Amino acid sequence: MKTTDLTNWNNYKETKEAKKIIKIFEEGSMNSILAAFVKEEAAAQFPAYIHIITNVFENSLIPYDVPIKDLFNYILDRGLKGYIVECKLDFDIFYPENYDFLIPRMIPLSIALYGLDRVEDNDCYIPYLFYRNFKKLKKIAETFGVEMPPLPSREDVKERVLYYLEFCRVWNDFRIENDLTMAEVCAFIYDFAPKYIEESND
Repeated sequence: MKTTDLTNWNNYKETKEAKKIIKIFEEGSMNSILAAFVKEEAAAQFPAYIHIITNVFENSLIPYDVPIKDLFNYILDRGLKGYIVECKLDFDIFYPENYDFLIPRMIPLSIALYGLDRVEDNDCYIPYLFYRNFKKLKKIAETFGVEMPPLPSREDVKERVLYYLEFCRVWNDFRIENDLTMAEVCAFIYDFAPKYIEESND
């Protein structure tokens, strides 16, 4: 059920700036996404973020019998191995059930999942770029009538990691209800909505 008047979004979508932002998400350029939307919150961690993304994209041993929609849970339960052909080196990108390790790495992991190129549709994972600023994400959700589940406590590290799937579910429902593409819903969350709220508060 559509609960949101997206007139302002539709006007925004036709602007030159919006087309540029949507293209960034369509192309899935991880460096461009980081540079455009994460620079203020975690610029110092860019090298580590890019290292994780590169490992997931280029070196990971992702089983092709695991549907992409189940990949996040697979990584949580089984971990993720990597292999560098030139060095004949295998290594662990993520260890199984290592939730404390994953929590500060949700931004690069979510970007990597979003950008994975599989034969099957990858219409499930959305970059989680407000992971360190839930208050901002909550404000966006409230403004546009999106019901976000309560954030689990800091002590419940497993549930805080799993909350990413709830984030994806909620915003994918919004995307489908409002006939948005994956790139458009990303532009909506990370560019249009913050600007709309800021302008509304002026």
